[in-house]
Amino acid sequence: MITLAFNLLIIVVIVTWVWRARAASRLEAWLIAAIAAAAVALTWLQSPLSVLFGPAWPGAFALLAAAAGVRLARRSKALAGLPANGLRTRRIIVPALVLALMLFENALVIAARSTPDDPIALDWPLRGGTFKVMHGGNSALINNHAGIEAQKYALDILAMNHLGFRATGLAPAELGGYVIYDTPVHAPCAGEVVAARDGMSDRTRVTDPSQLAGNFAAIYCQGATVLLAHFRQGSLAVNVGDTVAEGQLIGRVGNSGNSTEPHLHIHASRGRVADPIAMVTTAVGVPMTFAGRFLVRNDVVTS
Repeated sequence: MITLAFNLLIIVVIVTWVWRARAASRLEAWLIAAIAAAAVALTWLQSPLSVLFGPAWPGAFALLAAAAGVRLARRSKALAGLPANGLRTRRIIVPALVLALMLFENALVIAARSTPDDPIALDWPLRGGTFKVMHGGNSALINNHAGIEAQKYALDILAMNHLGFRATGLAPAELGGYVIYDTPVHAPCAGEVVAARDGMSDRTRVTDPSQLAGNFAAIYCQGATVLLAHFRQGSLAVNVGDTVAEGQLIGRVGNSGNSTEPHLHIHASRGRVADPIAMVTTAVGVPMTFAGRFLVRNDVVTS
């Protein structure tokens, strides 16, 4: 929620700035308008706000920014093209630096969407719905897990209803208010279950940092260990030592462990990792693709 609040604050600040701006030259006005455009691009590429406020959010921000830009253009129509006291004035330097920083962040986010080398190809583990990636990618700019080696390429997956919302309301107290809750989870590959846990309760608005994965199953396949986490209590359908087929039911989405709301967490680690602590901390993360796609924040999968 802190990330969401910060993104919303940045957008409010930028739109308000552009709306109220009184440029001293057309060049300054163009720089301010370019900042707004860069912010809109960053919202499409990086902001998680569409998960909370629905799919129309990036477009709504674009309209607000465009309205503020039109207002600024009308105010600046009669101004001189360049400032009278030269380009070294702070009214040019400050917006130019802000624009450069925003363009740099856009470039970093675009780079974070590129597919890393040697990913493992997995089958999508969820069926019969529309699913959205909340966290995913190869950078902390779009993936909150990227700073942990084992979870470097992890995905947090939500489900969307037919209107594109993940839940009834912003943060319902009942777990059943989240579209993905109790959704069946299928094995993304054929392999051996090397670790598993069930019996942890599903939590509401309270996380459990002592048990990061909650109820989980870890499958060794293709030279990597694939962890699927936060299953609903009592739903695990496999045991350690089982051999599973690709697509086999292994559990149902819940909200156990260190989870703020129901979602499916999945990541892969190099080699056969049976220690539950190592597989979420010190193991070496491996990138994953699904139907050839390296998924990142705000990507949508329909299955």
